[in-house]
Parts: sequence; C-alpha cells; structure tokens
Amino acid sequence: SVKYGDLVQEDFLDSYANLTVKSVMLLKWFSQSCDTGGKGPQYILKTDDDMYINLVKLWELVQANKKPKLLMGSLICNAVPIKDPYNKWYVPKYMFAERHYPNYLSGTGYLMSRSALAALYRAALEAPIFHLEDIYVTGILARTIGLRPQDNVGFSYVRRKLNSCLFRQTVSTHHVKHAEMRAI
Repeated sequence: SVKYGDLVQEDFLDSYANLTVKSVMLLKWFSQSCDTGGKGPQYILKTDDDMYINLVKLWELVQANKKPKLLMGSLICNAVPIKDPYNKWYVPKYMFAERHYPNYLSGTGYLMSRSALAALYRAALEAPIFHLEDIYVTGILARTIGLRPQDNVGFSYVRRKLNSCLFRQTVSTHHVKHAEMRAI
C-alpha cells in the first residue's frame, strides 16, 4: 500500500458475515474514486479470489455490450430462503419474509456497468442491509431500481473441468486453486 497506493481499506471486520458491507464499500469506492467525468473505467467485475477470469472473453463481453445499465453473471432464479438456523445461509423470517428471493447473480463473479453500479450504490444508501451479499446487491437492490440481472452462460459458480478448450470459451470458473490459475 505504501509503495503503490493500491489497497483500499474500510473500518470493519473482514469476515463472511460482512461480505455485504465489503461489497457496498466496493460500490462506494468505485462511485467516489473512479468517476472522472465519465472518462474512467466503464465496468467493474466483482469476483471471489478463487475464481479464474478469462480476460479475453470478459473484454469481448464489454465490447459487445449495448446496455447502459448492465448487471450480468450467473443468474439464480426462484431461490428459497433457508430456514435451518444451523445453515451458513440461514435467514430468519423477520429479515426476509418473502417466499422466494428476487432473481440474483451468484456472488462468485458478476459484471456491472458504471451506471448500474452508481444506481445500486444510491439504492444501498436507502435500503436496509441484508447479510447475503449477492442477493442484496444483485437481487434486492437491483429490484429496487428496476434493473434485471442478466444471465450469461460464460459465468459459472461451480468448478468447471480443467480443459483449455472450455476455459477459452468461458468468462469465469469457481474453486480454482492458485497452482491451477498459473497452469491455465
């Protein structure tokens, strides 16, 4: 950080329970630090550290995009809140009373345009926080602003077979180890 000034820090405990806070801080940082009169980055990819990202395919995606408010990844539909209090993704009824979550993108990796991100950040300033980050940002907030998350088969929240032909055609793959990243 001292040498390159390339680390962003906020004042909260970095834990699984705070993934939503971390993602909202990403929205805040991008909105406040990367808005250079529309001349800065036009897209941001939120991804996990165990994801392989095919930068060539990602570049092709953004070059082909015609939507000003893009929110794209691996779409999850009709997911039901988990009611088992011993489950990692447990949600008590008082936190989310609906029978299904809004459609959302897997938090393993999703792409946002600058305008979508800005609108999501503004919505986050008003909406009560919800502890499941991907559901909150790409489902609840997106629904609040009338933005439909878009599915793209190139994004995957599961581990794909380590196959170079397959990797050339996909944008993301989950559960990739460091040594495998280097091999890919």
